Amino acid sequence: MHRSIATRCALSPFIKCLALLIACASPAAGDAADVFSRLRSAVAKAERADCRGSLKLIIAATAEAEFATVNAAGRDAIHGIGALCALQLGDNDTAYRFAFEATQSNRSTAQLWRIRFSHQLRLKAYSDAVASVEAMGSRHVEALDSVPIRWLYLLNDDLGKLPDKALQRRLLDVLAGSAYRPDEVMATNDGFKLKLAPLLLDEGKQSSAAALVSSMVEPDALVAVSLDLRLRTLLPADFSVRMAMERRLEQARSSVATHADSMSAVLDMADLLRRLGRVEESLAVLEAAGPVGPRTAIFSDLDKQRNWWWDAVARAQERLGHYEKAVAAYREGIAAKEGGTPNVSQTINLGHAHLRFGYPERAIAAVAVFEKGKYEASPYGLMEMRLVRGCAHAALGNGAAVKAEIAYVTEHERDHPEALTDLLLCTGDMEGAAAAMIRRLDDPERRPGALLQLSDYDPPVATFPLLPFESKIAELAVRADVMMAIKRAGGTCRFHLQAAEL
Repeated sequence: MHRSIATRCALSPFIKCLALLIACASPAAGDAADVFSRLRSAVAKAERADCRGSLKLIIAATAEAEFATVNAAGRDAIHGIGALCALQLGDNDTAYRFAFEATQSNRSTAQLWRIRFSHQLRLKAYSDAVASVEAMGSRHVEALDSVPIRWLYLLNDDLGKLPDKALQRRLLDVLAGSAYRPDEVMATNDGFKLKLAPLLLDEGKQSSAAALVSSMVEPDALVAVSLDLRLRTLLPADFSVRMAMERRLEQARSSVATHADSMSAVLDMADLLRRLGRVEESLAVLEAAGPVGPRTAIFSDLDKQRNWWWDAVARAQERLGHYEKAVAAYREGIAAKEGGTPNVSQTINLGHAHLRFGYPERAIAAVAVFEKGKYEASPYGLMEMRLVRGCAHAALGNGAAVKAEIAYVTEHERDHPEALTDLLLCTGDMEGAAAAMIRRLDDPERRPGALLQLSDYDPPVATFPLLPFESKIAELAVRADVMMAIKRAGGTCRFHLQAAEL
């Protein structure tokens, strides 16, 4: 599984803004003077990091009519301090209320917009969340750029499951636009362009769709374009995914040089090298950046990326046929946890590694931890876990256990359609696997993933054994019924790359 909502609290910028409030406070009398006094006390408490005391005063003062006599800049600053103090204290509802008030002004900060948006996303208040994205896109694009791109993809995925696609379309209009430039290293908005381009074609906007495709740089997005029967016509006749990946590698190399504190940039470069078949070079890049000893302090994003560094090392070791070293690296990734919680991704990847090298008992043991609870696996992750366990039981001849896994994966097919195909291939059920693959090929939403799996790639090095289902894909692809479905879907491609990993 690939790496594919936290907000830090920093009060000082807002305290500086409050100089405006103090400077503009008039020598009011009575209740108004009392409100100003409490606000000054709230500022002083915030300066002393007494968020609890500051928030109590702010809540009381802002509830009074006299708060309206405070100048606009001062009100914005008070709302900002209230939002950040509430967030620091774990009061998300109050944090959102104050952040929403603060973001009505053009003086608001990116951090307050993130508080507003993340709360709406957490509550699945989709209409409000899209409105926030639109507001950031028109009034504070720097705030939109600062939103973790993962949050935006989560929102887009959720909207895509709704019967009415109007909200998703509004979201894509902003996120696929040229103004939005995610400020994470090596991040692009190509994934959103890929979603919008077919919609534009449906509306007869050929030139707009072509402009989106021509602006894409992400190799995986371009692979998806080349597998789409309609979008592929927008690619140049001499288009080469490998050349696109080579260009992207140079961008990654530049990012590593200019963002020396970014482990994410290192991982992007290593991933690209591995996909290009330059596995030993990929491993060397990772080892040179090894986040151990004194190097730990170099990377600003190590808390988020440490487990993924180990994951990338393990993947390289797998491709080089180094089973024990791959297992050891995955275990280090598991020990590093995942976002501070029990590790899911490397635990599943360890299970696949055991399967790949012919140790089904170890694969079952690796994912047995999920039965102990406290694992917050996504529906996709649970399907991957079932795939590991089902394939392992199939290799061991445990018929009853295999049947139970197939029943679960079949029931939850929409969560991860490829997992059902793969599990049926593991069990040798070619009829069932073909039926599952044909359903994917005939479904516009699931078609790209099916064609991606069936396409041809450069062969891996001989020391990299195939997973049980990988070894049967070629046999599945030449069945007459599957070949007919492939033709209906627009056909597969030949990519001069290594196949993407799970």
